[in-house]
Amino acid sequence: MEVREGSVALVTGGASGIGLEIARSLAQAGASVALCDINLTALKAASEKLSEEGMKVVGVELNVSDEDNWQRAAAAVERSLGPISILCNNAGVGPGKAEVDALTFNDWRWTMGVNLDGVFLGTRTIVPRIVAAGQEGHIVNTASILGLFPKPHHAAYVASKFAVVGLSEVMRMELAPKAIGVSVLCPG
Repeated sequence: MEVREGSVALVTGGASGIGLEIARSLAQAGASVALCDINLTALKAASEKLSEEGMKVVGVELNVSDEDNWQRAAAAVERSLGPISILCNNAGVGPGKAEVDALTFNDWRWTMGVNLDGVFLGTRTIVPRIVAAGQEGHIVNTASILGLFPKPHHAAYVASKFAVVGLSEVMRMELAPKAIGVSVLCPG
């Protein structure tokens, strides 16, 4: 993936961990970055820290499992920074260790809502904006090594991350003609 000076990137789960480091790397490469997160305290602290380091960032509240929230966040990012050309679907959660028959349906839905629905909703929101701006783009979906190799006691997390890998492979084929690249990141 090439990061051009002045590119605008939206990073979910951007207030901490891998998301914060992705945002830092993109900003150091010359991109303006929207840190998007549901944790407002962490979001404020991360935005301030990167700004103090001389990076062009803006913090935007985002619940990745809410379609309307995606529309509001994307519009806010574009008002602040300009057209988005890089989307990093990084937000992720896991309900902790539990055998599949001990998982609650609420834990299952929460994990799928953030880890899988968030990637779908982000893509569905941002791709038309990239196309409408007439620019090339790139999407990075964070899965996990557990999206390639299953591990007992993590059924919801593993299922969601396997789905992100498969979705990313389909997206890569479908979005290439639109000049939008797709990568999948599998930390672990």
